[in-house]
Amino acid sequence: MKHTINKVIFCTASLFAGFASASNINCNMDMPFDIEIDEREVSISKESKEILLIDDSNQLFIHGKKQSLNTEQEQLVTEMGDGYRNLLPAIAAVAAEGAEIGVKAATMTLNALFVDDPEFNGQMLKKLDGISETIKENINATQFNGTLISHDSLGDKLDNEIGALVEEAVSKASAKTILTAVSQVFSGDEEELNDLEFRMEMFSADMEAEIEASAVHLELEAERLCLEVANLDLIETKLQAALPAYQSIDLIHSN
Repeated sequence: MKHTINKVIFCTASLFAGFASASNINCNMDMPFDIEIDEREVSISKESKEILLIDDSNQLFIHGKKQSLNTEQEQLVTEMGDGYRNLLPAIAAVAAEGAEIGVKAATMTLNALFVDDPEFNGQMLKKLDGISETIKENINATQFNGTLISHDSLGDKLDNEIGALVEEAVSKASAKTILTAVSQVFSGDEEELNDLEFRMEMFSADMEAEIEASAVHLELEAERLCLEVANLDLIETKLQAALPAYQSIDLIHSN
């Protein structure tokens, strides 16, 4: 019985952690810089030091110095600026969708396990909302905390928060179910005990089936983001070749 509960809750946690990290664009490329979009300006920095700025007129500044561009370079900078302006909202949408799927899975689990304990259930759901907010604070339509994500600091923080939540929920659910099981054993109602375990196993299967469609859609969106990042990487490669001042800059790393 305890194994069944653990399986359900850990399955939920894995869903949440996996979908939440979809925003990190798992396509063998890394963006280890902080990106901000403010009034259409694209600012890219490292450790609070601005490396590159594309203003709302698509003028390029490298380390604070405005660059004099020819027609070809202007076109590349315009494409890069538009690419980042479109990319951040897309990343934020995928991150939000991933968090939403994870929260939905966890909510289904908690509602099933703690239907008669609304106070504890509410406490757990509030913690889930806190995890979602952590994601939104670091990945949204105007900000991408690439430094934190690249160093796995955000992933470690989410893992710790999810791990603590899972441990607390498993402990509570196991104690509750064991008491129920003991009561049923002493009452001689073995059929009801078997039915309880069967319902838990069916719930796990139903939850995975319900989440599957959303997971497939999320994976397609993540693949689309990969293409956008790859296109930005190509533009950057062209800009490195066309503009000497840009040669030392490498915003997108291939792993």
